[in-house]
Amino acid sequence: MTTNRSSNRRKPSFIVGIGASAGGLSALEKFFDNMPPDNGMAFVVIQHLSPDFKSLMDDLLSRHTSMTIHRVTNGTILRPDSIYLIPSKSHMTVSGGKLYLTAREPGQHLDLPIDVFFRSVAKDAGARAIGVILSGTGSDGSRGIVDIHNAGGLVLVQTTDSAQFDGMPRSALATGICDLMLDPERMPLAILKYSGFSPAERKLELSKISMEGTQEEGGYRPIFSLLRSQYNLDFSRYKPPTVGRRIQRRMNTLNLSDIHDYAAVLAKDPEELDTLYRDLLIGVTEFFRDSKAFEQLAKTVLPDLFRERPDEEDIRIWSAGCATGEEAYSLAIIFTEQAELVNYRGTITIFATDAHRNSLEFASHGVYSKNRLKNVSPERLLRFFVKQSEESYRICTELRKMIVFAPHNLISDPPFTRMDMISCRNLLIYLQPEAQEKVISLFHFALKLHGIFFMGSSEGLGKLATEFETIDSSGKIFRKARDLKISLDMNVDPSQQKFTASAVVQTPHRMTISMDRQLVHDYDFLLKEYMPSGLLINERRQILHCFGDTSNLLRQHEGRYENDVLFLITDELKIPLSTSLHRAAKSNTSVVTTNIQLGDSSSERRYDLHVECIPDEKAGVTHYFVSLRQSQSQRPVPASVNREIVHIPETPIPEHYQQRIIDLEQELQATKESLQTAIEELQTSNEELQATNEELLASNEELQSTNEELHSVNEELYTVNSEFELKNKELKQLNQDHENLLASIQIGTVYLDAALAIRKFNPAIERFFKLLPQDIGRPIDHIAYHLANQREMLEDVRQVLKNGQTLEKEELTTDGQWLLKRVLPFWAETGVIEGVVITFTDITRIKQAEQSIMVLNQELEKKVEQRTLELQKAKETADKANITKSLFLANMSHEIRTPMAGIFGMIELLQTTRLDNEQLQYLETMQRAGESLLLIIDDILDFSKIEAGKVELLKERFKIADTIQETLKIHQPRIAAKSLSFELSLDESLPDTLVGDSLRLKQVLSNILSNAIKFTETGKITLAIKSLTRTEDTITLQFSITDTGIGIPADMKLAIFEPFTQADNTISRRFGGTGLGLAICKKLVDLMGGRIWLEESSSLGTSVHFSAIFAIPQEKRLLAEHFLPVANEAFPESSLRILVAEDDAINRDIFVRILIKKGYAPVAVTNGREALEHLNREKFDLVFMDASMPEVDGVTATKLIRQFPENHPNFNIPVIAITAHALEEDRQRFIESGMTEVLTKPFSIKTITEAINQLFAS
Repeated sequence: MTTNRSSNRRKPSFIVGIGASAGGLSALEKFFDNMPPDNGMAFVVIQHLSPDFKSLMDDLLSRHTSMTIHRVTNGTILRPDSIYLIPSKSHMTVSGGKLYLTAREPGQHLDLPIDVFFRSVAKDAGARAIGVILSGTGSDGSRGIVDIHNAGGLVLVQTTDSAQFDGMPRSALATGICDLMLDPERMPLAILKYSGFSPAERKLELSKISMEGTQEEGGYRPIFSLLRSQYNLDFSRYKPPTVGRRIQRRMNTLNLSDIHDYAAVLAKDPEELDTLYRDLLIGVTEFFRDSKAFEQLAKTVLPDLFRERPDEEDIRIWSAGCATGEEAYSLAIIFTEQAELVNYRGTITIFATDAHRNSLEFASHGVYSKNRLKNVSPERLLRFFVKQSEESYRICTELRKMIVFAPHNLISDPPFTRMDMISCRNLLIYLQPEAQEKVISLFHFALKLHGIFFMGSSEGLGKLATEFETIDSSGKIFRKARDLKISLDMNVDPSQQKFTASAVVQTPHRMTISMDRQLVHDYDFLLKEYMPSGLLINERRQILHCFGDTSNLLRQHEGRYENDVLFLITDELKIPLSTSLHRAAKSNTSVVTTNIQLGDSSSERRYDLHVECIPDEKAGVTHYFVSLRQSQSQRPVPASVNREIVHIPETPIPEHYQQRIIDLEQELQATKESLQTAIEELQTSNEELQATNEELLASNEELQSTNEELHSVNEELYTVNSEFELKNKELKQLNQDHENLLASIQIGTVYLDAALAIRKFNPAIERFFKLLPQDIGRPIDHIAYHLANQREMLEDVRQVLKNGQTLEKEELTTDGQWLLKRVLPFWAETGVIEGVVITFTDITRIKQAEQSIMVLNQELEKKVEQRTLELQKAKETADKANITKSLFLANMSHEIRTPMAGIFGMIELLQTTRLDNEQLQYLETMQRAGESLLLIIDDILDFSKIEAGKVELLKERFKIADTIQETLKIHQPRIAAKSLSFELSLDESLPDTLVGDSLRLKQVLSNILSNAIKFTETGKITLAIKSLTRTEDTITLQFSITDTGIGIPADMKLAIFEPFTQADNTISRRFGGTGLGLAICKKLVDLMGGRIWLEESSSLGTSVHFSAIFAIPQEKRLLAEHFLPVANEAFPESSLRILVAEDDAINRDIFVRILIKKGYAPVAVTNGREALEHLNREKFDLVFMDASMPEVDGVTATKLIRQFPENHPNFNIPVIAITAHALEEDRQRFIESGMTEVLTKPFSIKTITEAINQLFAS
């Protein structure tokens, strides 16, 4: 045997499926206690788990094995030296070495998880499969082990006496294919022995292991002899575990351990022998046991049975193994109900038999307690029972007359015959397979063709399954399929058997079944063609078969037919045939009677009458073949044939002798008929005598019946309770730990119930409460305690009981100690507050420390307050400085922008005149210088606002394509001027519309693009936009601007985003700039939730990347589908009447000149008052309004314009603000006053015309 196993093998040597249900926990623990951990096998435990409780099986088994325990999930791979547990609400199968789970279908249908797994492991592992059936009720597993057996695997079943519930082991044993039946602790050794041998050696090893388990059963021989001699019943035909368990029970009662000692006691003590006999014949039965099977019998079987019977034909039922009669009476009830439905007028007879005479006596009385009638409906109770007392009922006379109770041994006594139905339920499972086969064959013989066979739920037909057709598989109802003779060795006298080692395991009887109908038809054809004419008769002279033409033998009769060859034979042959038959039966040889004359005396033809003897020595039966042949005296008789030759003389018998012979024969026939009548009367009397002998039942069935019912009902509950029993031990240990914890902590604790009675307390509470152990159960208000405010404590407890909220307070004791009191509710599983827990923690030292800290804090607060005043003053000074700076910058911007507007306006007007190239270059230089100055002013203002935290991003919808186009449109002239190529790369998945601040995005893009154009002399500039991350509501975009310019040194990578910083000091001298652009970009990108970074090379230019987060509106159109190329727009000029209000003469003059040049009709005024006067007198199409003017400023004037009535000629006229205030809050203020758009100084011809065109285009 191989003992060195490696746990690292990837594939287990065997897959052991273990089926267990009620009572299986103890068996599993014993099994794994004796299974070494390095066995190389995989163990899969299948249980009937309750879906309402969490299984603790992994915790419980871990104490009995060091193997790894897995709770199976779908696809778990089987590994050696491991245990796998099925989860609840699931079926589990194995395929390819993996475990798969399927949800259990809801409903009340039969659930068989053990069968499901066993069938799959048989298919997957074949001869490597091992099935183990442990304690449990029901029949789960009995089907799956058949597949394991057929696949060449091993099947082990727990002994029924060691199982707390033997339903599953019994069902498994009833299949007849179990290899070993052992106690759980002996199974591991058997499995290890089995696994260590080759497949060819395993069957021999199994027989050895089996003999190890049954060698002691030879000791039962003297006990069986005593029982057989006293009660004429051979228990060697019963299954050894069944007999052995009950014998062992009696031995335990008498404190005996040796089987021979117990046999000696039985030989001397008849009462003990009788007790053992009654114990061995215990039958568990009840009314309508397996009610669904009885319902199916009544609904589908009985209607056909009555339909096929004439009204007057009797119906015969045999209830075999009827025990105390409940099943026989149940059959009587349903047959009576069906007979009443179809108005059946015949006789129904039920033969109820059992080997236990005391049980028959009980059944014949027909009196049952109320508890035993629980399955009888109230209607049936009223119809078929008579109340005898408050606790008992008697069967009505109608049912009692239907039933004949008789003792009968199914194995040794001949069966009843001509039965329409046989019911034998839950008796065969106690017999060995060969005995089961014999009894079923007897039932087959006893049944009529198409008779009904009603079996128990755990029983099967075995080898005779082909002789029955199934009516209902779940109810185990079958119909006799063929009326063939099944020959079985039924005449063996059990008393003559020798009790050897094979006495328990009998050699199967030889069984032959008659040939099929086709073969019989073929034989009939051959016999008809080649067999001489004649008659085949039996010992009772009944004709069994006619061969050929028998008209010369038989005569035609009128009237009632009688199957007797002497009644049917011709008159001339009666005497010779009667004589020949008598001689043949007496000598057991064939007889030939010669020289027989047929017809008148003138006939010269003579005949020989041949009577051939055909004996069956084994069956003790003889048949005869009668034939009439023409005499051929010359033909010799073969020597091998044993025949007696009888010569009939030629002298005929006188007629009066012949008449006398005929009279004697008729008298003999009448005597026989009279004898038959006497025999039938005797049989009837015998049945009546048997009915009076039915007083033979023992009544210790009630407790067994009740136990079986409880076992069946509580199967899953028992499994859960077994686990909880062990869990309670853990809880007990935890409770001890809890007690130790309470005793060791210095926190006073007391438990009160809802009535404020003391439930538990710890020693630490005694410092504050005068409590003794006997105070448990007393109300807390009866106890004295050292708290300054005792009434408040009780109020706090009641408050927590009422609202269920934890309460925490500081309490002062009478001796000046400070306590932290906590009152916590504790809840029942139903959600009801059961009481409170009060804890007292001594915080006296903490309170003293708090007091010291409080004094220290007051001193520190004074110092901090003094320091805070100084910091507050410094902060106020800094805030005033910032405000002053912002006002200064804003005013400076306004004061610079106003004259700059005049300068830019004059430059543009000069550019429209005739100038030479040199003059144009001067003007362009002036314009660039002015633009640089404005950019510096804008950067300073933006940076100031960001530093002050006054920049807030807008959240408005915008099209990203428009933002990109507008940005590129600004820089397109500079790109073209340097002859740079520009590439735009867009992610096709970008949405068309976003939500965010498009102006700030445009500002960042414009600033970075401006730098790229500024520092790139040749090559190209690339703008790439792609999506980084995306959710349902937001998207993060990355913008990348790459150029081929001068690049940025690596050591400036981070500093370049600091204010007033440039890559090189020479840059400001060569290219100009303040060093604020990228600093502003970084601040704005931070506000947009992104970041900005560089990827640069001094030789390959610079790549600036920044990311930003935007919201996504509902529309999800793609940007690539709506992006339009940058194009110059052209708007037609129009002769609009435009009112210009500007207090600065230069700007007013320039504005008017620009409008006139564009073909408009402007009217100029110097303040808001004059603008209102003109608007009240004349009709205008548009107003350009300076925001800051004397007398009435532009904001006030606009508010007055918006108050014009609807019939005013200038109602709702567009007003465009022209202002030197460049801050965003200024723009917002102008829009809120009613202005349509804002134009920031300095303005140009282009900005003015674009504003007009955009306004009127919409």
